Amino acid sequence: MGVWRKSRRKPMKPYVAPPEVAPPPVEHAVEEGLLIARSWTVVEVTNWIIERALRDGASYDAEATQSAVRRELGRMADEQEEYADLAREARQTAFQRRGSARHQHDYRAGDLSALSRRREVYSGLAAELRRVSKDEEFVAAIAESARERAWGDLERAIQAKLDRVLDEPVVDEHYRRARSQRLRWFRDLDLAALIAANPNDGSMPVDDGPNPYED
Repeated sequence: MGVWRKSRRKPMKPYVAPPEVAPPPVEHAVEEGLLIARSWTVVEVTNWIIERALRDGASYDAEATQSAVRRELGRMADEQEEYADLAREARQTAFQRRGSARHQHDYRAGDLSALSRRREVYSGLAAELRRVSKDEEFVAAIAESARERAWGDLERAIQAKLDRVLDEPVVDEHYRRARSQRLRWFRDLDLAALIAANPNDGSMPVDDGPNPYED
């Protein structure tokens, strides 16, 4: 019978925290935010174009579309400014609070740096959105992207509708009355093809009968 021996545990290495990764510069965060805001504006204005076309039967209006772009950019700038105000208020509250946070919005003194940076990003993005809303080329480019996307969506929707309509057979009274005649005509055509492929004397005439598709 073997003797059970207690294995020796290898000593654990002391935990070494990974090096802290510095957050990207505020300017970089603002640039990324602007790219996201541009994509969002294209989607929102695309929906606006489609809604006007389907609901109001309105044709594309470049000037009206560019105004819609400016409104959306202005709306997002207002939103970012509100976020900046909230971050500033949270920093003022966290300044006097110590210890560990109880939830993700329970900011403490250790969060002051992060809240300051957050406020800078929100304020910077709001200012950038205000700036590009006055840039005619930037606004026109977004409007054109939205127009192309809207027409693409409408074209696909119309094509899908046409495909469904064309796939549905049109059955009317004339169709029902001519059904037996059409069946006989196709039967005779098939028989004629067989006779032509295998003639007895090469001169057998074939009467196809009246064509139901001819008036």
